[in-house]
Amino acid sequence: MTTAVAEGRAQDLGLLRVDTLCGHPPSAVEQLGAAELLALLPGSPDWPEPKDGPKSAKYLRGAARVLHWLQQFDGDGWQARWDTANGNDTEWIDQLVEQDWRTTTSSRDELLAGLRFLIFARAFRPSYEFFHSYRPVRFYDGSCDVVVGA
Repeated sequence: MTTAVAEGRAQDLGLLRVDTLCGHPPSAVEQLGAAELLALLPGSPDWPEPKDGPKSAKYLRGAARVLHWLQQFDGDGWQARWDTANGNDTEWIDQLVEQDWRTTTSSRDELLAGLRFLIFARAFRPSYEFFHSYRPVRFYDGSCDVVVGA
């Protein structure tokens, strides 16, 4: 924990030239196919109750959009694709939202909800730079449930 805080502070001060990569080993879900990974998400902490089917469907659609985008890139697993796609640069989020015919708010909300659950599932590990740029308040709120439930 202290190392992560120190690295984050060092990066804020411009002391790190490149983003510091996560030192944890890849997750087992990182090698799953898209359909298998999507099937696991409803078991995640903070997933909507079965009675709230529309919200659950929205989260799955958002996650499927992210995975579909990542499948366009080479890599052995989701983390390698994330890295190849330069997923830590959040511009791709705006690009996917612009490609959607729905309102920007609806499209973005769906996409970011799906992204949040893919990160919770450890399909890939975004960089500190990503979290600094993205500032996912709902992700941080939900992370307590994931850590406590782990």
